[in-house]
Amino acid sequence: MITQSSPEIAGDEWHEYFWTVFIAYGLPNTEDEFWNLRASSEEPERAMPMIKQTTEPYILEAEASYLVVFKPPRLHSVPLHSVRQGKTEAGVCPTNSASDTSLLDWCAAQFAELRRIRGKHPWEGGVLHRLDYEAHGLILIARTQEALDALSAQQEAGLFVKDYTALSVLRPQPLGFPQTPSLYGAPCIIESGFRPFGPGRKAVRPVVLGKRAKELALDQGKPYQTEIVETYTLGDCIQFKLRLRRGFRHQIRCHLAWLGYPILNDALYGGATTDGTLCLHAHTISFLKPGSGIRVSYSSMSLKES
Repeated sequence: MITQSSPEIAGDEWHEYFWTVFIAYGLPNTEDEFWNLRASSEEPERAMPMIKQTTEPYILEAEASYLVVFKPPRLHSVPLHSVRQGKTEAGVCPTNSASDTSLLDWCAAQFAELRRIRGKHPWEGGVLHRLDYEAHGLILIARTQEALDALSAQQEAGLFVKDYTALSVLRPQPLGFPQTPSLYGAPCIIESGFRPFGPGRKAVRPVVLGKRAKELALDQGKPYQTEIVETYTLGDCIQFKLRLRRGFRHQIRCHLAWLGYPILNDALYGGATTDGTLCLHAHTISFLKPGSGIRVSYSSMSLKES
């Protein structure tokens, strides 16, 4: 992978920055190990962005037509499968039990209208997209049916952009993957269809264009694409900055494992494990604001309009 360089930052700021990375992802966190990593890295300023350290969801922005919400690790985006099978009443999506609370449940407790919105599946309310249970980051939720319809149309047209960061370590490729694609640094694009794989069909595997497979999933007849925007070296780890316009279940996790760089703490795809959580953060979403058509970009800490 090609790595990028950037100016050095002040010592105290650097220490705070990397210490945040250690805490968030369960990496070795002794002083000696920290400073050894500092000495080995060439691009501390532009690697993992600072994120609000929390195990609780929070609302980043509440507009009349939508919410931008932070989902912490180990929280489902929408109700579980057992709840999905339950009956809905009067077109209202069901509620989880206290032990199976989802991000939608948490939001609907404050904004009851979210449950009255009808998307592709009634149990998803106004949720536009989901994050894996172990992943963390921003999710967009429509507050009106009109907003959901408009934002869903943007998704179909590839106008809803999601940016991620992932931290990976080089590992042997798990079973079931085709030959590793030949890529020569960032920026570049990984593309494939997908097929279910493994016990309980919990994982997926890429299918290259031209190959046949049962239950092949494609993006409107074309391969799903993951754009690698930039890469950085953090000690033994590689920091990926990634972009999706349309996504499939486990797409980033599967594509990085295909390259031989499964995400740290992603045991399902062969990633190295620590005591931390899955090192996948959905840090920025960008879309056209319903009603005005102005493009807005929300990050974990800020809002920009252009």
